[in-house]
Amino acid sequence: MRKHVLPLIFVFGLLLAHWIRPVPVQACTTTPEGQPAPTLQDRIDHASLIFTGTVVAMEGEMYEEVAVIAVSHYFKGGDGASQVKVGSWGDGAVCRRMVAVGESWLFYVMDYGNGTLHADWYTAGGAVAPPNPDFLASITELTAALPVTQPADAGQTAEIAETTPEAAETEVSPDSAPAFVTEIPAPPPQESPGAVPVPDDRPAQLPPSSFGFLPMMIVVLGLLCAFVLLALVVGVFLLRRSRGKVS
Repeated sequence: MRKHVLPLIFVFGLLLAHWIRPVPVQACTTTPEGQPAPTLQDRIDHASLIFTGTVVAMEGEMYEEVAVIAVSHYFKGGDGASQVKVGSWGDGAVCRRMVAVGESWLFYVMDYGNGTLHADWYTAGGAVAPPNPDFLASITELTAALPVTQPADAGQTAEIAETTPEAAETEVSPDSAPAFVTEIPAPPPQESPGAVPVPDDRPAQLPPSSFGFLPMMIVVLGLLCAFVLLALVVGVFLLRRSRGKVS
């Protein structure tokens, strides 16, 4: 039996190695060890535009969607537009995230000069940040010297309505969008605390040792077991056939 089975197992092994190809698995890994996390100043310097606003509509196909955003306050790069369209959204597997109608964020945006604005993924999932007052005060202090033009309807001071993805259930119009603080008072003089870390809403990340390959390994092992079983069946059949000829 061994004489017939071992060559069959060898042949099936060669076929298995030829058919099965490694499948890449997308995973957003953590920052490489030893690389410092970007500071808030780094984040500000990298973006072309920084503003607070509310998503009022989504246009386009999945993974090519463009967010229509009602702007409340510009911190950098503002030209006075009350609405802007921003693309380049994605999911956590590619270190991005999606936004939804009704959500209010501080947006970091890139303008490459081709007439289209893109979410700035300088950090994983970091093209948006929760617009809490303390964070906006830090942004205001660091961007105070930058020339901007606020939207025509800016100037009204209101409490920031922070909307989480779970709370955004219905579409809203620009008129009914939650208002932002458009005039933020300067913080009292105090000693600089040094580099301010970037507070972003990062997606769940897979570490470098993630088990994204596990489903593929299960399939490979299943196929291997099936081929071995088939080889044994064929081997037993050939053995019985050879014994029948001898008798």
